[in-house]
Amino acid sequence: MTKAEFIALRKSEFPKTLKLLRFYPEEKKDLKPSPIIRTAALDRLSEEDFQKQSDGFGTKMPLSAVLLSLLLDHIHHRGQFTIYSRLAGAKVPQIYGPSADEPWQPPK
Repeated sequence: MTKAEFIALRKSEFPKTLKLLRFYPEEKKDLKPSPIIRTAALDRLSEEDFQKQSDGFGTKMPLSAVLLSLLLDHIHHRGQFTIYSRLAGAKVPQIYGPSADEPWQPPK
């Protein structure tokens, strides 16, 4: 996977998560990100640096593989959050296809 492909995939995934978070009930919005989280500044990273070997969970692998693993983990936890949202009484938006609460809408 190239850096450009990764950034395109990442940019297509985060709006889906933000939409899910917007559906969460207002009265139950006490979830806040940690104040120590920083941005990764991927746009400024060269393709060469994106492919460099890195420490990936205790083993050497390309940074691209580390970041893809993190993105897939994000997607997994977004799926878990849909369950919490439903239990909290929130509607669940479509993510990859229609949901019980939102009919199919073509990607923008």
